[in-house]
Amino acid sequence: MISFTELAIGTGGVVSCARCNPATPTEPFAADALVAHIASLAASADGDFNVVLGGFEPFRHPGLPALITACAESGASRIMLRTDAGALASPGNAEGCLAAGVRALEIELLAEGELHDTLAARPGLYAAASSGAAAFRTVAAATGVDVAVFGVLPACRHNTDALAQTIAAFAQMGAPAVRIECETLPNTPANSAALAAAVHTGAVNRVAVTVARYAGALPALAGLAPYLIAGGA
Repeated sequence: MISFTELAIGTGGVVSCARCNPATPTEPFAADALVAHIASLAASADGDFNVVLGGFEPFRHPGLPALITACAESGASRIMLRTDAGALASPGNAEGCLAAGVRALEIELLAEGELHDTLAARPGLYAAASSGAAAFRTVAAATGVDVAVFGVLPACRHNTDALAQTIAAFAQMGAPAVRIECETLPNTPANSAALAAAVHTGAVNRVAVTVARYAGALPALAGLAPYLIAGGA
C-alpha cells in the first residue's frame, strides 16, 4: 500500500460548503518555512517519501513552484496536489504542473454541476474542474507520463441528496477511487442510505468508494462491493 505524507500549505481547506461555513478564513503558510518542513519530513521518512500538498488551494499559493521543487529535490517518489482543479483549465498550468513533477491529483467536489458551484459560492467552478482534470490527463498522455486522479467528497447536510451523482461525476473524470469525508455528517438513516447509494454508484462505475469518519453503519455490501470491483472481481 502506498502512503502519503499530508502537508498543509495553508488554512481554510480547498473547497468548503459556503452554507455550512459562510466565513471560512483562508491563508497560505510562508513558503520558506514549508520548504524547510518538506526537507525535514523527507529526512525522517521511513521508506518512500510520498507527499500531498493540501489544506489550502495549491494554485492560490504564491510559492507553489518552490514547494513542488522542494518535494522533488527532497527525493519524493510521488507528489500529489489536493485541489479544486479549476486552475488546471488555464493554458499552461497542466503542462507546468507535470513538468515540475506532480503525478497525482486529489480533486475536491461538493456536488455535480451547478450545485457544486452554488455550495462553493464560486460560479463556473465545476466546469473548470472538469476541464482541468481532462487537461491534466490529456497532457500526461501526450507526454507519456503516468498520472492518477482521485476524488474527495466532503459530505454535509447540503449535499447528501447529490452524493451518488457526484460519484458518477468523479467516474467521468477518470477517478478510480473517491473518499467521502463525513466528519460533520450526522448519523441518520437517511444519511446512511445516501452514503450506501453513493458506494453502490461507485461499484457500478468501477470506482472504489471509501466512507471516512461516519459514525453510522452501512450495509455490508456497500462496504465490500467497491473493493471487489476495484480488485477485478
